[in-house]
Amino acid sequence: MLGSGPFARLFVAHATSQLGFRVAQTAMPLTALTAADASPSGAAALITVQTVAGAVMAGLGAGGVIGALLVKRFLGALGQARAITYGLLVPAPFALLASLAGWMPAWTTGLGMLGVGAGAVLYNVTQISLRQTVTPPELLGRVNATMRTLVWGVIPLGGVVASAMSSLLPVSSVVVIGAVLACTAWLWLVGLHAPARFEAVTRSG
Repeated sequence: MLGSGPFARLFVAHATSQLGFRVAQTAMPLTALTAADASPSGAAALITVQTVAGAVMAGLGAGGVIGALLVKRFLGALGQARAITYGLLVPAPFALLASLAGWMPAWTTGLGMLGVGAGAVLYNVTQISLRQTVTPPELLGRVNATMRTLVWGVIPLGGVVASAMSSLLPVSSVVVIGAVLACTAWLWLVGLHAPARFEAVTRSG
């Protein structure tokens, strides 16, 4: 089932987003350390790293709550296929904003991660709902397990890629490259069509 219909495109889009995000997230703390190197105080460096890490975690958590509160209205307004696509497209500028960690105040990183967190919930709820709807019940467990294994398998790969790139490029550039890659994930979903029966249920619910 992963080789046909919307599943292959969902997998590639999700994997692209995960890879880019993990590359950026892995290198992001290093940008704070790099920026703090210019400070003569070791305590100032520690504060900078802690502040960026706190902004990332707080922004993601708060964004997730906002996404959960908005997802029903988001899905009803756009329909399933468009909601999935916009679930990856809308957070794109926020991901780029978050990638400026170390160059901008910590609150801008938090704001960027807020949008990323909200988009992650919006996307995950809509695409998992589609997967559960179009998959025969007897295959649902296998399809979910396969998608989870393939997509989550990209997470450690993102860390490896970030480490390799950081040895060749400035870490700030690695963060931006990862964010840009994540921002392109929605392109795989252009023209995606959800089953008509699901669209009808979505809009009537």
